[in-house]
Amino acid sequence: MKDRCTHKKLVPMAVDKVMEVKGFPSRWKMIILELERLPSCLLNLLTHSCFSKNALCK
Repeated sequence: MKDRCTHKKLVPMAVDKVMEVKGFPSRWKMIILELERLPSCLLNLLTHSCFSKNALCK
């Protein structure tokens, strides 16, 4: 459970760091959008039957 809490903090931390970058604003905006989408993509992947049976995903 402790690891899951840590992982939930990684995406917001990455987004905060990206927002500090001054160059290439449109490129970084796209990166932020992809980072914000990441948690839901991982959740969808973990609920897939192939991964839910895998011991590493539990």
